[in-house]
Amino acid sequence: MQPPRPAIHRTIMVVDVERFGDRRRTNPHQVIVRDALYEVVRRALAEAGISWAACWHEDRGDGVLMLVPAEIPKALFVDIVPAVLAAALRHHNQCHRVEEQIRLRMALHAGEVQFDRHGVTSAAVNHTFRLLDARPVKTALADSSGALALVTSGWFFEDVVRHSVTVDPASFRPVWVSEKETSTVAWIALPDHPYPPDPAALTVPAPEPTARSVPAAMFSMRGDIPDFVGRHDELRTLLDTVVTAASQPVRGIAVHAVDGMPGVGKTAFSIHAAHHLADRFPDGQIFLELYGHSPTQTPRDPADALASLLVATGMEQSALPHELDDRARLWRDRIAGKKVLLVLDDAASHDQLRPLLPGTPDCFVLITSRHRLPALDGVHALLLDVMPSDQAACLLLTLAAHAPSSTDADSGAATPTTVEAEVEAVARVVQLCGFLPLAIALAAGRLRSHPTWSIAYLADLLDQAPDRLAHLAGGDRSIRAAFTVSYQHLTAQRRWIFTLLGVHPGPSIDVYALAALADCSLTQAHDHLEALHADCLIQETAPGRFQLHDLLRVYAGSLAATADQADTERAMRQVLDYYLHTAATADGHMTVWTTPTVTITLHTPAHHPDVDTRQRARAWLDTELATLTTCLDHATGHPDLVIALSTTLHNYLRVSCEYEQALRIHHTALAAAERTQDRLGQATTLTYLGRVYYLRGDWTRAQQRHAHALQLFTDLGDQRGQANTLSDLGAVYYLPGEYERAQEVLAHALQLFTDLGDQRGQANTLASLGRVYYLRGEYERAQEVLAHALQLLTDLGDQRGQANALHFLGHLYYLRGDWDRAQHVLDQGHNLWVDLGSRRGQAQTMLGLGRVRHQQGDYDQALDLLTQAHALYAATGERDGQADTLNSLGDLALDHPPAGDPHALFTQAHTLARTIGTALHEAHALAGLGRCAHRAHDLPTATTAFTQALTIYQRLGSPATATITRYLADLHHNTNQHPETP
Repeated sequence: MQPPRPAIHRTIMVVDVERFGDRRRTNPHQVIVRDALYEVVRRALAEAGISWAACWHEDRGDGVLMLVPAEIPKALFVDIVPAVLAAALRHHNQCHRVEEQIRLRMALHAGEVQFDRHGVTSAAVNHTFRLLDARPVKTALADSSGALALVTSGWFFEDVVRHSVTVDPASFRPVWVSEKETSTVAWIALPDHPYPPDPAALTVPAPEPTARSVPAAMFSMRGDIPDFVGRHDELRTLLDTVVTAASQPVRGIAVHAVDGMPGVGKTAFSIHAAHHLADRFPDGQIFLELYGHSPTQTPRDPADALASLLVATGMEQSALPHELDDRARLWRDRIAGKKVLLVLDDAASHDQLRPLLPGTPDCFVLITSRHRLPALDGVHALLLDVMPSDQAACLLLTLAAHAPSSTDADSGAATPTTVEAEVEAVARVVQLCGFLPLAIALAAGRLRSHPTWSIAYLADLLDQAPDRLAHLAGGDRSIRAAFTVSYQHLTAQRRWIFTLLGVHPGPSIDVYALAALADCSLTQAHDHLEALHADCLIQETAPGRFQLHDLLRVYAGSLAATADQADTERAMRQVLDYYLHTAATADGHMTVWTTPTVTITLHTPAHHPDVDTRQRARAWLDTELATLTTCLDHATGHPDLVIALSTTLHNYLRVSCEYEQALRIHHTALAAAERTQDRLGQATTLTYLGRVYYLRGDWTRAQQRHAHALQLFTDLGDQRGQANTLSDLGAVYYLPGEYERAQEVLAHALQLFTDLGDQRGQANTLASLGRVYYLRGEYERAQEVLAHALQLLTDLGDQRGQANALHFLGHLYYLRGDWDRAQHVLDQGHNLWVDLGSRRGQAQTMLGLGRVRHQQGDYDQALDLLTQAHALYAATGERDGQADTLNSLGDLALDHPPAGDPHALFTQAHTLARTIGTALHEAHALAGLGRCAHRAHDLPTATTAFTQALTIYQRLGSPATATITRYLADLHHNTNQHPETP
């Protein structure tokens, strides 16, 4: 047997990961943490010039013990290693999620170390570990916003730290360590969050008296949830707030209130956060239920709650004072100077909470409540909302422990199609659960209890179920029960208001709509909304606007279904009348195209917002469009109202370019009119549909709808309806190039408007006729007609009509080469379109101005205008305008290369024009492609393109025919002169 090696005096360094075994750290998390631990330690040693291989080291699972050769200067472990280690930790933590972040305790000592065949044995090593495990060291790290706490033995401090020329010894603090057999002074420093230098701190304190054991009841925190998922941002916000508050020299008691709707996970989050914070509060972590919304217990009396807290501190029940105030004072006294974390769960009110709050700033209180607590002074509110979609999906999969539904037969691996289907099914389930944690947990429970179910099956079940809430239940937990508890705590009047929210058709509601729905005053409506918001039963989406969560809407709807149907039907009609009246009032300030033929009967509500200007009208309609659209789906029992809303909204939808919404609304109105055999309603909504299809570039559907409307108006003998429809048909005909037919129907419309004495109708029809005239090359006639139309519209004060006529006049001047006059009238028109808020009108005038700037040689300005015009047309989905603008950009690119590739632009324009059947734009694109080919000396391709363009121009009777004919003649001449040219 070999004799033992002699003991050698060595530097002893031990580092330990704070809360390495925290249950929220999974095995993969721990692997990342251990790898990072060794990486940062080795980096710190390398920076100090210390060889890792030269040091003896022993892994301790959550830390590492290092013995350093005697010849290596001990000062390196004070002057260099801690600072580098702290920087490396900070970098790691910034790049990793919470579960993978590291905070370290580091202990330094030196002494004789003996080696034997089993490893090392040394009283000095044991002493170092006692320092590392000491409660003052753990508390120092917990109270620091940094990631490293350094503790040295008294010997190491006196012989090394005091003589450092790099580190100020006054930034260390002495503490007494009493751990097992060890009772000694130690010195603590925080390298990345240092104590302020204080020479007085270098005085060694007297030993502390033996601390009284803390009653076990002071550690009554519930266990953390092993499968807790998500809430990283909320947790980080809370932890950062605590760390920041701890660093302040003077602070009050830290109270944080976690509120949110039923089922959002307030209690689980608060317990999870408490476990993250536990090390900062070594004197106690208490969980106390207050039963504010318990289905089986009344809210806990504050005196009773204080009794529980006082008993937890070690008091006998018989010694408790009887009065509430006395108990509150005694509670504050018992925990004065202690660091205690208190979770008060499910608080009922401010009055229940106030006596329970500690008086010492070293305590921390987390409150959960279904009530918002604005009257509790100094409370930091943390609203817990529903989960983001990715976290919700992760929660479902984690709790369900559900494998993919199918795999590839050959490889056994999930196919891409299967994976995509699974992802889609998970997304559907969490969406149908409203991203609400409780609902997701219950859905996951259904999957666990039905192993044969796929996630897609559950998604279909939830989607198609008449009562979705019935499937979100398990054992003694259910979404319906969670909601019912909050509902039952409302007053009878508030219950009725909440029930009526299940009747309201829209996604959100304001005080005016609730006043109409509930037939109450604005003050009462405001109070109801504020109260429901304070109870976390509705969410505020914007100042003064509120909405129900999807599942609360389902719950409120189920309550409404069991209420008196006469009452709910009356409420529905009242709110629909309110929306119709306000929409009609707002429509009075919007741009008008034609005189409506449907008479709308309005019922004035008791309260309605001021929409007395175009800006206010537009703002109200923008805000309420989603609700107005949904109103139509819920007003099937009121077809007159559906048709009236469709008529009222048409002008707004047109000027706003809300074409998809317009199609939905007008189709709904048409179905209502057909169901009730309302022929006037059918004709009117068909006209509106025809206009929308026209604006979308769908000439076939536009012609069909207008033709059907014209027949109905003719059968009804409605001349105004006929005139409106004929005027619309004229516009539909001239875009595909049917100029003669367009001129014919517009002349008929003009006659009918003249017979009716409808000057607006006459003026608008004259403007359309003027456009047909200049498209056919009849410039003098076009100018005469357009000037007349503009004068009529100016006299009528019709800004929209004036803007449209100015646009046509501007294009006419452009065609005649009168650039200055074109620019003048187009600028006038553009200003009017801006004032009207019409994106389509602005796009039209920008297109015209861009063409004029091109001809004037201002290429950069032309490019800017044409680019903006194209963006506006693309945003509104108007393909005709896009094709027209692409052609103009192609024209510009032939003269100004920064505008783009002219061939590509003309090709896009040609494809789009052929798709929508706009012959004029198709011919323009072909002519442009011919010019591109001509420039490239590809005469055959140029000849083909010009010939195709000429055929279309000749069919249209366009003045561009002469220009293309000249191009072809020039090409023929060039071919004869240069037959070898390809």
